[in-house]
Amino acid sequence: MIGNTYYFLDVIEIGDRSEREFGSRKAWDNWRREQMEASLPWFEKAFSGGMILAGRNYCHYYEHGRGDLIPPEPEKEVPIMCRGAELGYPEWMYAYAHYLHYTEEKDKEALSWALKAAEAGHLWSWHIVGDLYWDGKDVEHNQSYSIECYEKTAGYGNDSYACRQLGRMYFNGWGTAVDYARAVQWLERDEEPEWIKYDLLGICYLLGYGCQQDPARGKAYLEKSKDSPYKNYGLGMMYAEGIGVRENIEKGVGYLKAAGNYGPAVEALTHYKKSWFGVWRRK
Repeated sequence: MIGNTYYFLDVIEIGDRSEREFGSRKAWDNWRREQMEASLPWFEKAFSGGMILAGRNYCHYYEHGRGDLIPPEPEKEVPIMCRGAELGYPEWMYAYAHYLHYTEEKDKEALSWALKAAEAGHLWSWHIVGDLYWDGKDVEHNQSYSIECYEKTAGYGNDSYACRQLGRMYFNGWGTAVDYARAVQWLERDEEPEWIKYDLLGICYLLGYGCQQDPARGKAYLEKSKDSPYKNYGLGMMYAEGIGVRENIEKGVGYLKAAGNYGPAVEALTHYKKSWFGVWRRK
């Protein structure tokens, strides 16, 4: 709490200080900078003494700086994360594992810390474990085990990322059999506005895969997304088959071709051909 008093400059109100007491704006800024710097030894004492929450503002100070007064020094954040992990704090074992995997690509070390954090009850750590086995670089490539990990954090940890990963895996049959119903269920639990979620839900609702067919809803999802093979496939099927819109095979074929090597789009194109008069039609 003392550290936060300096960190958030509550000392200004406590001491009834103001800029007019100082000879210049520069002097006022220097004084405020000194007060914020004074938070660090207090955060250090609290963090080392067992107060896990002290590490948050301690790291934030270095990661983001403090406005125009203190520039970021993100390289100083890493030793704090490492020490928090070594002290056995689950939150910091997770943070350090996240850094090791996604920034440093030190996957074996990241796996060790992520498993320790997960076993200590930090559910989001399971999605790091899932990603490590998904990537299969320095650890075994095992998508089936990735699903198990994602389900642990998606089911109980309110983890949108893991929900999205599960939706992708069940939709595409990665590490499991294709299951559109489960894909829809997981994707609808994803609370983040990610394009892949809109693409896959758009296809499912447009074509009635794993859910009640709703072309209008499917079209709305697809139009919210950015350009991708999934989106082009969905729009291609919508226009080529006249699903919820006026049929326009030529326009549909254009979208299907834009989907590139995406398997369902390649297969769908085999059902259309151009007539002698240059008109696209079904075979």
